Amino acid sequence: MESMRPRDLTLEYVVGRLTEEAERRSDRQAELQERRSYSRGGQQQNLPMGQRQVWDLGMAVRRCYRCSQAGHLQCQCRARPPGDDMEQRQQLMQKCKQKGFSSGKKNTHSAHLVSAFSQEERKIPRGTWLLDSGSSRIICNSRKDFKTLGKPADGKDSIYLADGRRSKIDGQGTCFLQCFNTTLPETLFVSSLDYCLLSVSCLINAGYSVKFTQDGCLIKNGTQVCGHAKLENGLYVMQDKPVKAAQVVQDNLPVHKGCVHELHRKLGHANFHVLSEMQKVCKNLKVNSCNCFLDCNVCKMAKSKRKPMASKSDRVSKEVLQLVHCDVIGPFPQKTEGGARYAFLVTDDKSRFSWLFLLKQKSECFPTFREWVAQAEKLFARPVVQLQTDRGGDFLNKQFGAWLRRKGITHRLTNPYTPAENDLCERRGAVIQSVKDCLLVDAGLGNNHRLWGEAFLTANVLINRTWSSSIKDIPYCVLFGKEPEWTMLHNWGSWAHVNIPKAQRQKGGARVQRLRFVGYQPYGKGWHFNLRPERVVLS
Repeated sequence: MESMRPRDLTLEYVVGRLTEEAERRSDRQAELQERRSYSRGGQQQNLPMGQRQVWDLGMAVRRCYRCSQAGHLQCQCRARPPGDDMEQRQQLMQKCKQKGFSSGKKNTHSAHLVSAFSQEERKIPRGTWLLDSGSSRIICNSRKDFKTLGKPADGKDSIYLADGRRSKIDGQGTCFLQCFNTTLPETLFVSSLDYCLLSVSCLINAGYSVKFTQDGCLIKNGTQVCGHAKLENGLYVMQDKPVKAAQVVQDNLPVHKGCVHELHRKLGHANFHVLSEMQKVCKNLKVNSCNCFLDCNVCKMAKSKRKPMASKSDRVSKEVLQLVHCDVIGPFPQKTEGGARYAFLVTDDKSRFSWLFLLKQKSECFPTFREWVAQAEKLFARPVVQLQTDRGGDFLNKQFGAWLRRKGITHRLTNPYTPAENDLCERRGAVIQSVKDCLLVDAGLGNNHRLWGEAFLTANVLINRTWSSSIKDIPYCVLFGKEPEWTMLHNWGSWAHVNIPKAQRQKGGARVQRLRFVGYQPYGKGWHFNLRPERVVLS
């Protein structure tokens, strides 16, 4: 039978083989009894072991399990030490007494028995339900599957497995069985087990019928099939009962007829709190009582939303340039005087100081960042350690990645399609754009005016000199250790009389010209003025 395929082992074949084996063992016992009587008569007692006449043909091929010699059994072996059989019996009886077993009489204080096991390596996931004909109770190892859980009613605190191991009972209660879509009372909770065991005897006592087939078994309640198990590696693995997704309101309980969950579906999956308030207002709305408001699969699929980002970030920068954030803003609908449509933003995490660059194309991000790193490391005498960006193609390319590896800069990336994780640059960019719009509107210009680039750069300069709530200080003061020059600030877009250099004056001409103030010189004491619609001058 061991060499046969599982599908060839039919019930009739197994019963027939067991009957033949029982008859064969009965005949062996009778033959052994006759041989003992024959030996006690003195006909073969005095003969040597090798000269005895073997009157039973079957005895000639039998071997002793102790000495591996043919012609006798283990109980007749002369190599067995005296009293060995008695000692083994006493040890076995002692183990049986400790485990609660007895021979002949039923022990009312015995522990629960669990006998499901497999000789092959375990390939079934933990928590899988197995149909077990040798288990005396239904056992579950998952706490979340229990609707109610308390102490065992019979006071027993452990179960014994087929290999003699002992497992502690953690509780007893009503368990939800997904493969039946129903609840089972008096289920034991044993967290140390690898599998959940469904007792055949408990199912039969509950009114179910179990029918085994070649590839599994069926569980019926009358004529209705409640569940089925599939034969895998000698174990009957319960299969989840297929239920239509629109009919599932799940969390360890089935759908009750006429309860609030049925009304939940009829009203287009309305909120359970809304349904409870409707029952108070509508007197003719009849709904059966239900103590649990459950999660609906359809609501999860149709109404689910992404969880908000964490309010507190895990980044902690102790030094300047330890972590910098980069982002690209744009494209903007209007080009600047220099033809730029993008803005490249670099922000230091420690000081919250930002650098802003105007770009014509997004491909200019890498050379611009490389130049900024060289200037910043030279200015502050410390290297850039980490770079935080999103997964845009301007940052996620071979050239950029190879240069970062050569410089030893760690590149931290956001999750796919989650630019909000690059929160510092995202918020700083939004603040700069809002200040830019304020400057343009205050100057009487539109939001998309051609001077938006100058307004963008000016907005970044002003924010770097404004108190920040995240660091409780001014970014300029934290980065440079001193206060900015406040006398250099002017109203953006205001008109000013700008001196004309002597080399550009004409004889008898004006000494000054009226221009609009549009920005500050990055590394100097000058200002930017709008000379003509296509030109900005420094004065």
